[in-house]
Amino acid sequence: MSYIKRSYPSTYGSRGRPSSGHSKPAREAIQYLARIVLRLNIDSSKFFSSLVDAWVDNESTCEKIVIRCRKKTRDSATFLFTIGRKVLAQLKVPEEILKERDPIK
Repeated sequence: MSYIKRSYPSTYGSRGRPSSGHSKPAREAIQYLARIVLRLNIDSSKFFSSLVDAWVDNESTCEKIVIRCRKKTRDSATFLFTIGRKVLAQLKVPEEILKERDPIK
């Protein structure tokens, strides 16, 4: 008996499950960023635009959140999110996300 390898469209992973096309760290970062957007009721497009601005200029603001790029590596950046003096989160974001238009939507 011979086995025939199934070929799936590019939207499917190796086991036939739909795939977003992102790596696991990228999906986790997108989910975390989405939680911040939902919790603070912020427009996702403005928030992501501010995140990219911080990546380029090292600091940006979105409404009451200050976003600082603390570290850049070859394939990711670490961001600190604060409101006033209170730390909201620190998150490593893969570069593949930062090059997209709005992965949160």
